[in-house]
Amino acid sequence: MGLVKTLFVVLVTIGSAYVTYIIHDSLGSDPVPEINDEFWGPGSKPGVIPGNEDETIKPFKVDFTSDLKDLKSRLKLELDSNRFATPLEGVGFGYGFNTIYLKKVLTYWMEKYDFAKREKWLNRHPHFKTKIGGLDIHFQHIKPTKTMNDKYKKTVPIIFIHGWPGSFVEYQKLIDYFLEPKNSEINFEIVIPSLPGYGFSQASSRPGLTPVRIANILGRLMKRLGYEKYYTLGEDWGSLISTDMGILYPDRVKGTHFSCYSFHPMDQFKQFISTIFSPTTTFPSPRARERYLPLSKLMGYSLRESGYLHIQATKPDTIGIGLTQSPSGLAAYILEKFSTWTNESFMDKEDGGLEHKFTMDELLDNVMVYWVSKCITSSMRLYSEAFNNWHTFRIPVTTPTACVIPPEDVVAASEVGLMSKFPNLKHFSSPNSGGHFLSYEAPEVAAKEALKFFNDIEFDKI
Repeated sequence: MGLVKTLFVVLVTIGSAYVTYIIHDSLGSDPVPEINDEFWGPGSKPGVIPGNEDETIKPFKVDFTSDLKDLKSRLKLELDSNRFATPLEGVGFGYGFNTIYLKKVLTYWMEKYDFAKREKWLNRHPHFKTKIGGLDIHFQHIKPTKTMNDKYKKTVPIIFIHGWPGSFVEYQKLIDYFLEPKNSEINFEIVIPSLPGYGFSQASSRPGLTPVRIANILGRLMKRLGYEKYYTLGEDWGSLISTDMGILYPDRVKGTHFSCYSFHPMDQFKQFISTIFSPTTTFPSPRARERYLPLSKLMGYSLRESGYLHIQATKPDTIGIGLTQSPSGLAAYILEKFSTWTNESFMDKEDGGLEHKFTMDELLDNVMVYWVSKCITSSMRLYSEAFNNWHTFRIPVTTPTACVIPPEDVVAASEVGLMSKFPNLKHFSSPNSGGHFLSYEAPEVAAKEALKFFNDIEFDKI
């Protein structure tokens, strides 16, 4: 019996060690990848750098008015047709974009949207393009005046990074809060790029342009502009790309503020366990518990709201054909997200609650960027690139980090589910209001959350 017991103990020990190894390997962290400067333009090949690149920075203007005849003819054709399905009674946006309200949007777009005025508004701050990695990258570069700078101890650079289905447009209302902020000892020089394949930035000609490689392109942009150290701010994909910039360039990124969520397996595991055994600790906010608990409710919500993700991560070009050709299809597809992702309850409203938080002009400004640039297909490809090449979700971010979780955001995140990914998390907050597009919906809230963090980092208060 002594031998049997000994063998049993040995087997249990070996088995336990093996299970521990598997868990550690599955839930542990990865090393930082080496990302080289690559080229993504026509004819480019992985790992091949074709000589010197033109680093000229050229002025650019947003143009909404040069080809209105085509857009208006398409809008009229679609409004005059009888091809819109009649929505079910009493469902609001529950089955997707309500076509009765869609006709109102299209009519406004065709008859009341002032293309020249909105174009002028978007051009009130300077735009530029420069070639990086074989791609024309569009960005805004906004510097405060000397009169503004005299009010502050320091002027520091920051990059705002957007996501999908947004664009540089969603940060336009945030600009003034950073050029001339209140209750701040610093103000900012602001860079707002269009991600490659979004808006007026050229799309990659070959597969492989993942979020971490976009982070490399944006890092090269900031270096070209002369910024050795800077802050980052991001939402949606901008959050992930900000994270990746912190991973790749911890000596350059001074601090990162974004709407956080972690896909690190250890964070996912901890949040799952914490939600089961201590839900009030995981989600201390009553609103968060109302939205996310029990777990079956969260799972149902996630399944309902992730349909677009599965399409875009697998067959983006197929759905892109229809959206590129049809202004009504494009508007419905984009604006449906500005409804549900701003507030889940808006799904029950006949107008999707769209004009509760945004003006019609603000909504159509973003749609117009997608329409005139014909970028909807290339913008959706980022999902396929990310999910087929998920490189950095297990790599911790060591730069100082602040996370803001708007109460109406579509992603369930908690502080307990962030610490493996963000071990240097300095600030975690959930404001009283706001959804997924916080900077566009409530710029004063987004600015207040971010400015406190950046001031604290700049003057070593945390």
